[in-house]
Amino acid sequence: MKHLLLSTTCCIVFVLNTFSQQRVNDTTVLTSDSVQLYLKVSGNGAPCIFVHGGPGAWSRSFEAMGGNRLEEKLTMYYFDQRGSGRSKAAANNNYSLGRLVEDIENIRSQTGSEQVYLVAHSFGGIPAFKYAEKYPQHVKGLILLNATLYIYNSLSPR
Repeated sequence: MKHLLLSTTCCIVFVLNTFSQQRVNDTTVLTSDSVQLYLKVSGNGAPCIFVHGGPGAWSRSFEAMGGNRLEEKLTMYYFDQRGSGRSKAAANNNYSLGRLVEDIENIRSQTGSEQVYLVAHSFGGIPAFKYAEKYPQHVKGLILLNATLYIYNSLSPR
């Protein structure tokens, strides 16, 4: 009976510890124009920032549908773009492409990573590609998943 109680207690402590570690990885990043962006850090290995699609989507869908498998080899930085998902809206209404690029740079610099991989989905390909153009010294690799690079071509009927 003592062994059963001890093993049950150990299991409960392990489960609670696991859930508390996951919550510790959920944080925010304050951008240079004072917008709080949701950020989850998870995994081991080289740093990789995931740039979700949308506009208006969030990072959780990619993570839940298998993106989290990348965590076996990479430290994933899942963030929600300004005004999307769990991030705050921009009080100054700045959602420009240049600002989205700077948000990625703010995340990279605040994580202390000199170089990062960027994984981008759909519309996220545009700010990720522009980030790679502006900050090539900080990009270890760019992975585009069903991404668009020029929104006007993507929207034009053909």
